[in-house]
Amino acid sequence: MKKNVTKAKFNFNGRTLYDLLGGENIETDSIAIAEQIKNSRDANATDVTIDFSKMEENIITITDNGQGMSLEEIHDNWLTIGTSSKINDSAKLGGKGVGRFSLFRLADKISIKTSKENITYNFTIDKKSLEKNSLSDINIFQEYTNKKLGTQITLTELSKTINLYEIERGIENLVHPEHNKIHKIIYPDSYQQKDYLSPRKFLDQAPFHAVAIIEGMNIKEYKFNCLIKGETYYTNNQINNNFLSTLNKTLSMNFANNINLGEIKIEIYNFFFDRPFLSWHKGIEQTKIKNEMLEAYQGISVYRNGYKIFGHGEEDWLKLAELRLKRPGDNIDNKSTYGLVTLDPVCSISLKEKTNREGFIKSPEYTYFHETVLCIVKQVGADRRESIRNIRKLIKGNPVQPIGIRYNPDQTKKLNKAEKTVQLNNENETKKTKQTSKTDEAKNTGKTVENYPKDNNTSQTIKTDFTEQPGKKDATKKPNPVSPNKIIDISFGYSEETPHKIKDIIEELKRITNKNINSQALLLRCLIDISTQYYQTKNDIDIKKNNLPGNIRIVLNTFSDNKLLDLKAINRVRQSINKENTLQYFNGVAHDYNYRANFSDLVEIWNTFEPYITACIKP
Repeated sequence: MKKNVTKAKFNFNGRTLYDLLGGENIETDSIAIAEQIKNSRDANATDVTIDFSKMEENIITITDNGQGMSLEEIHDNWLTIGTSSKINDSAKLGGKGVGRFSLFRLADKISIKTSKENITYNFTIDKKSLEKNSLSDINIFQEYTNKKLGTQITLTELSKTINLYEIERGIENLVHPEHNKIHKIIYPDSYQQKDYLSPRKFLDQAPFHAVAIIEGMNIKEYKFNCLIKGETYYTNNQINNNFLSTLNKTLSMNFANNINLGEIKIEIYNFFFDRPFLSWHKGIEQTKIKNEMLEAYQGISVYRNGYKIFGHGEEDWLKLAELRLKRPGDNIDNKSTYGLVTLDPVCSISLKEKTNREGFIKSPEYTYFHETVLCIVKQVGADRRESIRNIRKLIKGNPVQPIGIRYNPDQTKKLNKAEKTVQLNNENETKKTKQTSKTDEAKNTGKTVENYPKDNNTSQTIKTDFTEQPGKKDATKKPNPVSPNKIIDISFGYSEETPHKIKDIIEELKRITNKNINSQALLLRCLIDISTQYYQTKNDIDIKKNNLPGNIRIVLNTFSDNKLLDLKAINRVRQSINKENTLQYFNGVAHDYNYRANFSDLVEIWNTFEPYITACIKP
């Protein structure tokens, strides 16, 4: 029996170009501009100009002095969707074959003028034509000129929502600091340019600095330094065994333990904006660092071939904020960190970027990359915590050994074979930090070198003095005071790391009775206020001046978003700060000399706020 055969072919709607590969695929304007700069660089351009000066006239131009395109290259590359001309070339920044269509995020009409070997070609693509599904109806005009090379892209019918501020901020750290920028941006006269400052101007004000080099399953180098006013107050060149064990298990479970992306260099600078430290140091330009540098350079950015490929804007791809909320003292904050991860352009080619340039495609290679970088970042957090302990001593005027080298001779201890993991060894472990070097340094510098315990496991849980652990007790339960005349139960505890001021207030509230009710009221208000500010400062959350209820709401939202406190306890505090008697108490006890406290109100406020205060001061 004869079968009928009907031939069919794929058809593409024009919307594929301007929406799915353009405006809807790229999430920020800066990525669309970055794609064009990278394309110019791939065309061997040494000068790229992005001109927004005529934006109010509905025109943006992007001009480069690259190699231009011939008619054949226009057909095979520019007008071919998903071209593979760069896909296996490790020296190229592109590879998806769709980056040029991101311009549809900025405009509805794109005109191309490109010159090569004294011939200039012009063509235009626009949404109106594409909406008619006329993918093949593109006219290319040819003329002979004196211009040998180069390309100019002109955008018209511009989007009404182009964000120049986001573009300026997002492009600021596009190029690795060790490479030269080939691009310049011209803004309209009406736009007030931010003019960000280079990180180099402020790096000496970042007390915490770490460098790590990883290749395959070896940590070739790790070094952390705490440097303040030219003096080193803490240093470490070892990775904690618990971090390594966790890393190895994760890699093994995800088939990522035999991957080699070549040499990965990680460099991290972390700033410390603790108020006592700023007051003591007097040389930290906090406002400038935050507003004129970190606003554009914050976070840990990933570079390949000299250009940023991940970590756009405020993207916290390592989820450092989540880690810091869970254990604030043990983790660095994305907002106060300037970090660089530099990839080997050849060996890391298997680490594939997403089409929208918003990260990497999930794969064993990405798991390896993400987890190894995260391991280093966690170690930096642990070393930062140890450094801060020395800083606290320094601020108080207590003697601090200027150099402390932690040395763990068991660092290269192999894991049990049953775990089927590969140990990340520290190749420099036997070359550095030997006991004899400590003696030599002490002789040469006259400084006392701190000898840390040989088995210093920095990832162990910090022992606290809490009688009841906040996570185990009923957060909504109202405890009975030891005395009917006192507010706070004598069993209420706090950790050793709790600031002395908070400890003193708690102990005083345990001691005094309602014979001194006004003192009780004032101290309780201070405890709530200082605990709230302590949590905000510790987690780099902006503090609203003279607005205690507003600050409490901000902290409650953080607790709720990260599940750091029982929801019932959160709702009780929220309801309390909306009550008239609570607001009268907050304002009256601090500002009204005629205010008279009510003991039963104080007890109710304490019972409501106890779990909140516990969460705020938890280490």
